[in-house]
Amino acid sequence: MLGVISKLVVVAMSIAAGLGAISFWWVLIPVFFAGSLSLSNSHHYDSVMTANRRGSLTFMPLMLLIYCGGALALGGVSFWITTWFR
Repeated sequence: MLGVISKLVVVAMSIAAGLGAISFWWVLIPVFFAGSLSLSNSHHYDSVMTANRRGSLTFMPLMLLIYCGGALALGGVSFWITTWFR
């Protein structure tokens, strides 16, 4: 449930950035929360925990980067659409 709320916050913040109320850099904070909550609630969480137990410390940041990239793409698209209608 928190993952969905954080994705809605990403969209809301990127719309506010598209309207010029805030800088787009502020969108990165909810993007990180959306990515980390999506990762912890997905089926990849067990893979991350298994990789950490085995000592592969590069798997978790890579998966976090992938999930944050998806949330950042969502924010970027909503920012782009908002700037077109401004």
